[in-house]
Amino acid sequence: MKPWIKLETTILSDPRIQRLMDEMGVKGLGIYVIIRMMCDANEGCMYPDLCRGCGDLTSRKMLRRIIDEYDLFYEDVENPHVLRAYVCARASVRAITREPAREPVRGPVREIARAPKPTEEIEIENIDIDNIREWLMSPNNLPWREPVMMHSGYSSLLKTYWADAVEFFLQHMMAQDKLSAIYNEHEARQYFSNFSRLSIGSGLRLKEHLQERAEKALQASPSALHEQNGIQYYNGRPLPADAPSRPSDTAEWDEASGTWFELYK
Repeated sequence: MKPWIKLETTILSDPRIQRLMDEMGVKGLGIYVIIRMMCDANEGCMYPDLCRGCGDLTSRKMLRRIIDEYDLFYEDVENPHVLRAYVCARASVRAITREPAREPVRGPVREIARAPKPTEEIEIENIDIDNIREWLMSPNNLPWREPVMMHSGYSSLLKTYWADAVEFFLQHMMAQDKLSAIYNEHEARQYFSNFSRLSIGSGLRLKEHLQERAEKALQASPSALHEQNGIQYYNGRPLPADAPSRPSDTAEWDEASGTWFELYK
């Protein structure tokens, strides 16, 4: 357990914290800091431990609201029951002041003329929707996608329509005005991972959206498998010469494994 934690000096400028204080006041902020302290000091914390730690300070209903409704915490991908805290908002621009080295002084000097301290404004990169889309769609993220799809509860569907899932997620974040809460690739991954789980409402809505997408694709092209010049094509892509027969009309071809899989299983 860490004897100390880091708390951002810009915490009160975070829109999520501002909303929390508008709805719950200073008490809500205090409970958030206690939860943050327990999560950061222990590198993650489980809900029962938080109930014990905050039991004398607030109700479980209020504790659950702070954890679930303000996007301040997330479940660890590898340990779904372990809660971790997001980093709070940072300033978009920071000033770094550097003082140049002084020349050595020789002989008696009545007054030393000090050079003014140059201030260099370094603008932190603004994260927009294209950055987040690129992070989630990057081929370098394939190892991360596997546990996300596995924990989602509808892995085959999510795997087939990953790009549609990412767009649905981005539209949701825009509608909720939450894109400004994502500052780096790690946070984008964590947001999407939690968003896609069936255990919460957003995951249910995403699954329904992807099922509608799959049904439309099937209606538009019920026989996506066809042969041309002796070569079998599926959805416009050539299949290997030794590819097995398609087992059913709902089976989808997985290029990575070279096999068919049932979409809704």
